[in-house]
Amino acid sequence: MFMALNSPAVAELIAAGADLDFFGADLQHAPVSADDSASLLRSVQAVNPEITPLVRLPDHSVYWIQQSLDIGYMGLVVPLVESAAQARKLVRAAYFPPEGDRSFAGSVRRHLYGDEPDRANERTILLPQIESAKGLENAEEIIAVEGVSGVLFGPEDLSLSYGWRGQDLWSYPPFLEAAKRVVELCRQYNKIPAILTGAFEEARDTGFQVIGLGGDIAMVRVDLVALINKRVNRLRRIP
Repeated sequence: MFMALNSPAVAELIAAGADLDFFGADLQHAPVSADDSASLLRSVQAVNPEITPLVRLPDHSVYWIQQSLDIGYMGLVVPLVESAAQARKLVRAAYFPPEGDRSFAGSVRRHLYGDEPDRANERTILLPQIESAKGLENAEEIIAVEGVSGVLFGPEDLSLSYGWRGQDLWSYPPFLEAAKRVVELCRQYNKIPAILTGAFEEARDTGFQVIGLGGDIAMVRVDLVALINKRVNRLRRIP
């Protein structure tokens, strides 16, 4: 699940009641600050410390990478990565030496819990997003970069980039070929194929190992509103 409502209460309720492996704070498509993302993380960890916390960054900046890791996020989802050179810069920012150039501060939240540099490097998950035609073209070079844990495949933005919007993507051969290629490359390099999609079973059957089920905003807009309307309509039919 990706959280974009910026509500620790909603994040806490979902984490307490849902059997999730991962949760993600969405800093790219929501007005979520570093302070806000720390509050979201605390609320989730308070009720279920076993959920692996991811954060989708707003950009590639060292500031957001190191802020998010220092706050305590284990996984970074980085939007619109289109080259191996960009991926290598992300690795340098996300890992402590010798793997990268991340700086150490013993007073920040993550280190208060004993997460020392070597242990932090082992636990860090770095997932560049492949979500454009150029990114897909360079997918193998991106996935092959040492320190990249895998990639998050972006169906919607990829469909915009290629002009596929409006197609039923999971039955559209060019899209399926792209998805299968990314999964196969991840297998080849022993990396994680991840995706954010509402087509859960199709993604699983294609071979994606980490599947984002959706976001809190979309579920309020679609599922909660539909449930409310269903109940209202039932009540209106009662004599």
